[in-house]
Amino acid sequence: MTHRNNLNPADLNLLNEWRRYQSTLSLILCVAVRELFPRARVRIEHSTSKGFYCTVDHQLTAEDVRKIEAQMKQFVSENLPIQRMNFPKKKASYLFKNLDQLDKVRLLKHIHKENIIVYSLLDFYDIYAIPPFDTTQQAPLFYLKNFPPG
Repeated sequence: MTHRNNLNPADLNLLNEWRRYQSTLSLILCVAVRELFPRARVRIEHSTSKGFYCTVDHQLTAEDVRKIEAQMKQFVSENLPIQRMNFPKKKASYLFKNLDQLDKVRLLKHIHKENIIVYSLLDFYDIYAIPPFDTTQQAPLFYLKNFPPG
């Protein structure tokens, strides 16, 4: 990025692409954790300069982290589609309530839009401020690091 006074549209495009990359990886991560630990929940806590910090409500070993990373790489290599769906807000709330994602239901109460864009990957659904890419293959570069408790 350039200094604030010299910001240009190309810089903003790069920043937007980086955020889409992060959204895509967070979706792939959530699906990988669900595949390996069906009752575990991932919580993306915050972004860092080159990634994000998250926690999983399941005690993970170093081997578990390696398995999650391997599952993510498998999803990337399969070039899976990430679906974009437009739901009325009530239907999106109903979907997340049935999936026991009550944090999403609470979030939707504060969104003043009639329609909500929902993204899915292998029957996992989420909402993003910055949309993920169209396929998993578009986010091939990543690694996981166990940094307890995240």
